[in-house]
Amino acid sequence: MSLHEHFGHTPPHPLVTAEIANTPGSPTDEVRVLVPSFDGGEHELDALGWTPRGSDQPSKGAPCLVAFDENGEAWVVAWMPG
Repeated sequence: MSLHEHFGHTPPHPLVTAEIANTPGSPTDEVRVLVPSFDGGEHELDALGWTPRGSDQPSKGAPCLVAFDENGEAWVVAWMPG
């Protein structure tokens, strides 16, 4: 679900700190994020894209940096190992 669908507006900042909400099983699996500065981290946002690092993948709870495109869609642009 996009930010527009959750909140009806674009984010106030193009980049925000967030937390990975699920552990993907493979590089093609969906990743969801929690953005505490928007709603206390209550709603998960679907990330349209993320990049594995070799065989490493993000884990649930790992900190990440999320960017939003012109449609309010989330993209994980960086993540820390979990």
